[in-house]
This record gives sequence, C-alpha cells and structure tokens, in this order.
Amino acid sequence: LPASGGYRGLENQTYRVEIHDGGPAGTATFKWSRDNGSVVRPVLQAATDGLSVRPAHLGRDAVLGFDTGDWVEVIDDHRELRRVPGDMRKVDGVVDGKLVFTEPVSGDLRLSTSDAAERHLRVRRWDQNGEVKNSSGTVVDDLNDATASGVIEVPSNAATRIVLENGVTVKFTANGGELRVGDHWIFAARTADASVEELDEAPPAGPHHHFARLGILSFPDGE
Repeated sequence: LPASGGYRGLENQTYRVEIHDGGPAGTATFKWSRDNGSVVRPVLQAATDGLSVRPAHLGRDAVLGFDTGDWVEVIDDHRELRRVPGDMRKVDGVVDGKLVFTEPVSGDLRLSTSDAAERHLRVRRWDQNGEVKNSSGTVVDDLNDATASGVIEVPSNAATRIVLENGVTVKFTANGGELRVGDHWIFAARTADASVEELDEAPPAGPHHHFARLGILSFPDGE
C-alpha cells in the first residue's frame, strides 16, 4: 500500500451509502454496506413476539452471511414502496437458523409464512458498527452502545467527513434541502491502486419513482 494512504482494504469492494431516516442534515440518518447491500435474504417467517426472524439461509460463508453483532434491516414491499425505512436491529444471536434480537421488530413486520412470501419480507445486513468517527478522529457515535439505533446521523456541518472504514470517508451536502428515505450512492474501492471512486456533488443513484397521468374517458350515450 502507498505510504500516502488511500484505500487500505485487502479486497475490492463496492460501497453503498443509503439514507435511512429522511429529513435535513442533522436529522437524517444513513447506513452503509461494503457489498452494495447484497447480503440480503428472504425471511420465511417472523416470530409473533417480533424477537426473531428466520431467513431462507444464513449465507454462504462468514463474509457474506449473518452473525451475532451485525446490524440488519427488516423490511417488506409495503414499507419500501411507501418510502418508509425498515426496522434496524442488532443480531443478539443466531439460534436454530433464526436471527434473534433484543428489541422486537414492529407489529406490521411480524408476518406469517404466507404473508412474508407475498410481501417479500427480507433481512439485509449493513456494515456500520462500533465507534463511528469523523476524519479528525472524534467519536460521533457508538453503535455498540445499548441505546444505539444502528444508523449514523448525517452531520449538520456539510464539511464534516464521516469515516466508514479503511480510509473511506463520506460527507453530505443537502444545500438546504432534505434527504429522502432510500436515496443512495454507490462507489468502488480498489486494492490495485488504493483508490476510492470519488463522487463530487453527485445526486442519488435512486430510487427512481415514475408517475403516469390518469384520466376518465366518457362515451356518448349508446356508444
């Protein structure tokens, strides 16, 4: 690795930074994944008490799977299409193929097998964890704290950079506007040249919602 720094990871990664709670900077929150949010599995059933979910499988290996201490998001189509974030929960344990939580998921996500399949209930792993620092080394949040929400607040100061990992940092400029649930950005980090793909005033990559005009067609009597 070059002495000047840059990306310090040992693997090429595709990072995804996504807004969890919408709103202006200082209120909005975000989460991130080093695998473009691809560690996601269908949930076969959620416990009636909301304290566990059973994914279709736990992943191929420790890198692309779920484990104790992970922050995961439980969400379904109903929430996603209404641009409502899923429930972020920390995995307290993995027992008999189930992800066990200390805090239950919300009632609308406690779905039976048939409802879970119809509404595409799923669980996605995000990779933020532990102490969250800014580029000056100051701790701005501790996701290991018992009261942590699992997401990171978007700094109100647009100049503040948040460190993700391995030399990767992000900052947000809302220009007085609001960040929306699901807004996301994707960029690559490569080991060959220790580079991180730079996004400069880049708009969100999605989600894209499209609308069509609707009208009522009335025919004359008898036609």
